[in-house]
Parts: sequence; structure tokens; C-alpha cells
Amino acid sequence: TRVSASAQFMRLDNVPDYGLPAAAYPNGPLTVGGFTASRPVDQTNFYGTPGADFDDVSQDSYLGKVEHDIRSGLTLRNQTRYNKTHRLAVITAANSGTAFNPATEELTLTRQANDRENKIFSNQTSASIRILSGKVTHELNTGVEYLAEDQWAPGLIGFGTRSPISIYAPDPNAVVTGFNLVPSGAYTKGGTDTIAGYLFDTVNVGRVQLSGGVRVDRYDTSYDSMATTGVLTSIDADGTVWSGKAGILYRLHALGNVYASVGRAVTPPGTANFTLSAADNNANNPNVDPQISINYEVGTKWDLFNRRLAASLATFWTSNTNVIYTIDATTVPPTFNQDDKQKVTGAALGLVGRLNDNWDVMFNFALMNTENQSQNPAVAGRWLTLAPETSGSIWTTYRTPIKLRIGGGLRYQGDAYVNAANTIVLPSATVVDAMAEYPLRDSLVLRLNVYNLTDELYIRSINNNGGRYNPGPKRSALLSLGFNF
Repeated sequence: TRVSASAQFMRLDNVPDYGLPAAAYPNGPLTVGGFTASRPVDQTNFYGTPGADFDDVSQDSYLGKVEHDIRSGLTLRNQTRYNKTHRLAVITAANSGTAFNPATEELTLTRQANDRENKIFSNQTSASIRILSGKVTHELNTGVEYLAEDQWAPGLIGFGTRSPISIYAPDPNAVVTGFNLVPSGAYTKGGTDTIAGYLFDTVNVGRVQLSGGVRVDRYDTSYDSMATTGVLTSIDADGTVWSGKAGILYRLHALGNVYASVGRAVTPPGTANFTLSAADNNANNPNVDPQISINYEVGTKWDLFNRRLAASLATFWTSNTNVIYTIDATTVPPTFNQDDKQKVTGAALGLVGRLNDNWDVMFNFALMNTENQSQNPAVAGRWLTLAPETSGSIWTTYRTPIKLRIGGGLRYQGDAYVNAANTIVLPSATVVDAMAEYPLRDSLVLRLNVYNLTDELYIRSINNNGGRYNPGPKRSALLSLGFNF
């Protein structure tokens, strides 16, 4: 019998940085709004207000687990987890391209506030069972789970305003007028209780391995929305959904195999964001069908060069169905259907290994094709947002005869689209990293890492409408000392 317990307490006190205006991105404007800034902004510009912006987060997590080996091949376990997270933030953002005045080169800033408290409690009882029957082995995992998730989001007012500022020379010390953060009286409160059971089995018969299983979830979601006028709207949703997977693997050789698999996942209304909607044509309306994602994959894995290199190749096809399309929003109720779909196909290649005693290498590359299968002519056949056609990375290290290990590699991501109409392009980027390490003694290693060696300008993240972005970190270095005892 094994008993374990752990807890983590985290506190963050941050000055938030919500990025730069995409209209003045050095490699070409990214934003909508019909204008182009006369020149790029400095990538070190800060459009926030340190004296009136903050992002405070607290998180408390607790975990307890009991495991008992009843006999060889049969283990029971019970795990309980509780997590509470609270975030209170007030931010200043260079939000959208339409807020820029080309004549004055001034940008209107937005002030926003966010207050969220999330709680998650889960209890899972499970069993792992290994059964040997002749030449057939079963490895079963089965269990039941209870999950309670809640979110409380009170409304805030009084986060103040700032006057328009120069897009090229923002003043972080500018005065915020009317800053007096207080509750507005409005709030939203959402929660989902789930009871689930699952059974998965892996069967080995000679060269064939069969795997599969199913999970059934019974959920109950509630949502309350209080307006500042005192009007309370309450909506409830419940239902039963199932998800699962199945696969077959065939060992062609001691060094390689081929496999095929299929998986199904379901997203019921309101369970992804704690929000339910009374609008008939909203994905979070309790009366609409859940969105269903199905993924098919076929691949092969091989050990090469006397098992020094592991290679994998996989092709996949994923579809998301029951996506809502509104035919006419002016009718009462609105006319809509759930016939829209989203599709992703692609392939992935991976290599990892130690080619000799001194040379290590890791490589992966992915090729992807996506399509929005919508009845809306503005987005029909378009690429899905933030999904690059190509991406990959390579990393290699080599230990020299004088024990110095040197390494380097690159990370690549191809072009992607920011919006559903595919009119805003997120440019591709290649980032080069390097390292060197030297063992001072058997238990002590000195290491130097250099990130973004070529000081590449690239976008780390961008908001959904393309109004602002966060640049990737500039060239930086980290010197560290590692030891073991």
C-alpha cells in the first residue's frame, strides 16, 4: 500500500504587457482597419500603465493518492485533487487598428479589468488489471470519476481611461483618470458536475496488439448571469455523452510496426467555458447538439541503425462536426442549422536517437492542410485560423574529445492565418538556439544556452482579430550550473 500527498501554493504579482499594435509590425501590417502606419514601432515599446496596471494570481493545489496492490497484476487506487485559482487584473492595451488616427499618429488605448475565481474538485477510483490467458494478455484500466468545476466572475467598474498616445512614443507614466476599481453588481456564475465511468483494454496476441475503450460522462451544467439592473438569468443543461478510442498495431519485425487508430471526443454546450446561452443559434444553448471531433491516424514506427535511431511517420485526419451556421439572424427565432464542419489532414515525421556515443539528434516535421467547410461564402473553403501548413524543429548535440558538449538547432513555423476570412497572415519564423556545456567534475556541469541566436523578429502570440501581438523574445543567454548528489 502506498500513500502520497502533495500541495502547491503559487502567488504571482505581475505588470501585464498586452503587446504591440499589429498595424505597425515591421514585416508588414497585420491588422484590419484600412490603414498602414507610416513606419514600424520599436519592438521594446510598452503601452501599459505600470502605476495602474496589475495582474495578480493565486493558486492553491492539493493532491492525495492511495494505491494498493491486491495481488500481482491487480492494483486499486483512489485519487483526490482540489485546485483553487483566483486572478484579478487591470490592463491597458493597444487594442485594434481602427483605434489609430493616421493624421495625428495617435492610438486610443483600452482599459480592461478581469476578476475570475475557478475551483476544481475531482475524485477518481480506478483499477489496473493484467490478465494472462494462454498466449493472450489483457491490460485493463477501469474506473469511475466525480468532477465538480465552478467559476465565479464578478463585474467591475472604475478601471479608468487614458488619453490617446503617440503610437511611436508611448508614455507609460501618463495619468489614468477615473481609476476607482469597485464591483458593478453584475456577475456570472457557472459550474459543471460530471460523473463518469470508463474502461480501456489493451490485448496482445502474438504480433497483434488491439487497444480500445469507452468513457461515458453524465454532466449537469448551471449558469447564472446577473445584470447591473438586478435582473438574473439562469440557464441549466444536462445530458449524457460518450467518447472513446480504438486501435490496432501489427509488429512487422522486431524493429518496426504499423498501426491505425480512431478517437472520438465530445464538447457539450457550456462545458468548455462555464457559459450557457439562451440564444437559439449559440453553441452554448442547452438545446443544440454537442460538437463532435473524430480523429483517424495511420502510422509506423521503426528502430534503425542498430536501435540507435527511432523513426516515426504518421498521417492523420480530424473532423469537427455539428458546427452552427446561422442562415438568418433576423427571424424569431433565428434560422440556423448545425451542418458546418472543420477538417484537418496532415502528416508528421519524427526522428530521435544517439547516432554514436557522442552525437545526439532530435528532428520533427509536420505538414498540415485545414479547411473550414462552412455554408458561409466568406469563409467556405478557407484555412482554419492559427494553423500553419508546415512546422518543425531540429536539435543536435555533440561531445568533443575535450568533454565539451556543443549543440544547436532551429524551430520553424510556417505562415498561418489570423482571421477566418484568411485576409490577415501571421508570418513564418525560424528561430535558432545554441548551447555549450562542460563538466567541471563528475557531479558538476557548467552550461551556456543562447536563445534566438540570430535575433529573429517573430510573433509569439496574436489576438484573434489581429489588432495586437506579442513579439518573441530577443536574443538572450542563460548561464547555469547543474549538480547532482
